[in-house]
Amino acid sequence: MRARMTLMLAACGLALAPVAQAMPVGDGMVQAARVGQATDRNAALEYWRLIHTASGHSEVIDQAKAAVNLRMHPRPDSGEEPVDSPATLAPGGVLALELVELAGFLDDAQRATRTPVCDFQLRYEDGYAVLMPHLGPMRSIVFLLVADARRLALAGDEAGAAERLAASIRLSRHIVGDRTLISSLVSFAMMHVIIEECDWLLDRADDAAGARGLIREALMRFPQDDPYNVEGALRIEQDMAGSLARQFHGPRAGQDFIEAMDFTPSKEDEGLASEVSAMSGEAFKRATERVVDAFDLVLDAWRSTDPQAALREIEMACVKGDHGPLARMIVPALGNAQARDAEARTKLRALKDRVEDHG
Repeated sequence: MRARMTLMLAACGLALAPVAQAMPVGDGMVQAARVGQATDRNAALEYWRLIHTASGHSEVIDQAKAAVNLRMHPRPDSGEEPVDSPATLAPGGVLALELVELAGFLDDAQRATRTPVCDFQLRYEDGYAVLMPHLGPMRSIVFLLVADARRLALAGDEAGAAERLAASIRLSRHIVGDRTLISSLVSFAMMHVIIEECDWLLDRADDAAGARGLIREALMRFPQDDPYNVEGALRIEQDMAGSLARQFHGPRAGQDFIEAMDFTPSKEDEGLASEVSAMSGEAFKRATERVVDAFDLVLDAWRSTDPQAALREIEMACVKGDHGPLARMIVPALGNAQARDAEARTKLRALKDRVEDHG
């Protein structure tokens, strides 16, 4: 059992991190200057405007999601075969016509992705209860961009399709500027479908070299080391755990923490909640120090030769209480997150290799 926001993400082995950092992106300053765009602009402001506008296009967004997830790139376990030319996206198709009407919106989104810095100014002071209302709408924008890339390709505009996919890649990189594990998870999901669509386009493009160049330039924004910022988010998670003693102190420290986290224990965790509630400030401080030490082990495990085994060992130790009662509540089970990160990195490297000049 874990604290409220960690529990919401337990199925994915994820938790939230507490510190914002503007995300500079590679050669973005040069790109922005080349297109006459201000280099000190915050892309998040443009995205919020687009998100507000997108609220009036919910039906088109639903159609785009369906086209991508059910026709273009169905899940392997769905039993469905991918469709190269979905009728709804072919010239004259219902969704194709809707996307043509949204061309201005999508062009604005494409321009926003070129902005070097993106900082959504989240309320990290709320700790584990921090809200990130932009993530769902940002994923919806990616569905629109990917669906429009297929529409453009079917209409013979391969360069336009590649531009839409490049914009999707840049948006996915902007998302991890949140430095939270849930944002990394969303970026994994975005890039999974984007990479599949990039492969589809490169397999069929008459000008594959041109498409590769546009996609390659966007991929440069993902660094080789920790491209999805997962390890960075874990470090911030560790910092947040260490700061708990400053937020909760005095004779009611443990009880105040339980109330603030809105922790509702299951039967087997009732004793855990009681133990933490009974902690005074000094005992609570010692418990947070043990959590920080547990995160040191997590970070070491992440970079080990067998991270899955190492993370399982840490999780079992936390469950047994070896790192104290607080660690049982707030150190997330990270095996699934590590596996997702490794898979996402592998797919990203494969696409990078493919779009190199010799690819």
